[in-house]
Amino acid sequence: MGCTRNAAQKTRQPSLRYTLPPHTLMAKLGVLTISGKSGTSYKFDAYPLNTVWPPTSAVYMLTHRHVLADGSAEHVCVHLGQVQNLQDLPASVGPTTNLRSANCICVLQEDDASRRKRIMEDITDAAAHPK
Repeated sequence: MGCTRNAAQKTRQPSLRYTLPPHTLMAKLGVLTISGKSGTSYKFDAYPLNTVWPPTSAVYMLTHRHVLADGSAEHVCVHLGQVQNLQDLPASVGPTTNLRSANCICVLQEDDASRRKRIMEDITDAAAHPK
């Protein structure tokens, strides 16, 4: 489905990118809640992998997202990381990460770099030492 422009409509409309909050510009797929070893629950917003980001600091997970018959989704984590700016994501992931199966990015926005690192450690520790 494409957009058509009425010939009488000559005025340029302002870009939505600058008039709406960033989260309204991206197609959010859902929420993924992950528990850390500390017991803290972290809510990640899930988006298509090809999402174009405004400057955003975050902990992120690249996942393979599969929609089940009941409409719910399951995620398999391919890569967990943190970045000062999601626009720099391809450089921060590095060439050794096998992303072929990733089709989703789950994002937990966090401006504080030390907090992002603590969140990553908490999640990693939970995965390394399941209860």
